[in-house]
Amino acid sequence: MLRTFLAALAKLVPKRLRRFFAVRFADAGPGERAGYLVWVTMGIVIGVPEIWAAISGDGFYWPTISTTVGHLQDRWPVLTLIPVALIVGYGYSALRLRPAGRASQVPTLRSNAPLCPRGPMDTPRRQQTAWSVPPRHAP
Repeated sequence: MLRTFLAALAKLVPKRLRRFFAVRFADAGPGERAGYLVWVTMGIVIGVPEIWAAISGDGFYWPTISTTVGHLQDRWPVLTLIPVALIVGYGYSALRLRPAGRASQVPTLRSNAPLCPRGPMDTPRRQQTAWSVPPRHAP
């Protein structure tokens, strides 16, 4: 049922855009696709009511997020620092990361190596750490 609905929904998207997404996300694994699905869903859940409330004006059922943040900033001016810090952090991240075409300058964001080495039955394995003492230098 869900697949049928999604297939019908996908037909509303122009072919050129569907081809772009098919090429762009061809190598995405199931986990990455699930992540995109979660974030797109969150964008719709938050974005639709926000835009709806912003277009409707003051007589809507609930305030927009920006109206609520503005109200809290009026009550407690120190809260102004939080959105400013978030904007600065996002701006720094956007400037620090380079487009994919410049792969030599891009910091590694993903790795195929597991975070924890796995043993039989997919159980975590204790890592053997070699502790060595640096040699003493003669005076």
